[in-house]
Amino acid sequence: MPHELTPAIVRRYATPASSVSDERRPERAALAALHPERSVEETVFEVFRGSGESDGTGRLRRDAWNLLSRLDESGDIRVRLLGGLAADGGSDDRDPTLDALRSALLDLRTIPLTGEELEWLVQLNDRDNRAWWSETQAIVRTLDPEQLRGLRIRHMEPLRWAAEFRRDWTRVSQAALLDVLRDEIDAQETYRRRAAPGTKDTIDAWEDRLTFGDAVALMAVSEAVREPRVIEAMFEQAREDMADTSTEYGGVLRLASTRTSRGMFAAVSYPPRPSIREGDMSFVASRELLDESATSLAHYHLHAQRTRNTQFAGPSEGDLSNAAVYGRTCVALTSSDDGVMNVDVYFPSGAVIDLGVINESDAR
Repeated sequence: MPHELTPAIVRRYATPASSVSDERRPERAALAALHPERSVEETVFEVFRGSGESDGTGRLRRDAWNLLSRLDESGDIRVRLLGGLAADGGSDDRDPTLDALRSALLDLRTIPLTGEELEWLVQLNDRDNRAWWSETQAIVRTLDPEQLRGLRIRHMEPLRWAAEFRRDWTRVSQAALLDVLRDEIDAQETYRRRAAPGTKDTIDAWEDRLTFGDAVALMAVSEAVREPRVIEAMFEQAREDMADTSTEYGGVLRLASTRTSRGMFAAVSYPPRPSIREGDMSFVASRELLDESATSLAHYHLHAQRTRNTQFAGPSEGDLSNAAVYGRTCVALTSSDDGVMNVDVYFPSGAVIDLGVINESDAR
């Protein structure tokens, strides 16, 4: 009977408690007492592995993985445990989640860190994305150990795109890419978020937290947001956002279905549904946005409450929290003057890089 309580204890432990650390939680002590033969992290992993869709929604499995995201922030423990599953070999069509994790570890050299990122991985491992997966796997195989460091799911589409269109980016070091970005940013006007004093948004401030994958993503986003048709779309969406005080607007940056002289990327808007709008200072990603952005370059949202909105340039604490939960590369575009928007890229690590401004006149 006591062992039957393990899933319920994991569910309870998965709910964060601000008043006590995870190490001192009574749930941790209970799991250690029930399963002294293994670590608490291993016990939670076994609950994750064995739960499947047993509750009809997969909620226990998501809770267990989200708990592991706190107990195993680096993912090292999960890589070790998943390595054992991968060694077993074979695909299990009855458990697409475990199959996706095995494939990610073997093919892409990474694992998701949060439950929401795990759902994203399962989407990517679907048969509809086989061609994308094969192309991405091929470029990952060419990366050296330093380039593989800190590789995450969010890096896969920038790397896949760069391998096809900017091959030189994948053949140089992280430092070389960041030097190119520094030169580009130095030529731009930038704005710091005055609503959050002390905010750091430069490469020098975050270089030790950035990875090669982050550098490729920054280069790709910087190129995408300066394409004429992306600029045109962003400013049109900003005008719609400014006229709508019920929410912020946002969407996804992704490779367009066609290439033209005006660029190869598209900025696709996903205004929040009425039921999830939280006011003029908040953007909530819709289920449609999440479901349809599996192979996108980045998520973005607009700070366009007024023409000159530079005090709110860059991500808020809530924006940074969402990036961490969903594991995405994200972009905040802030209206800074007539026909001018500032661009900040931010990552789940908390790193924020101000790429400078885009001008509506460059779309003409």
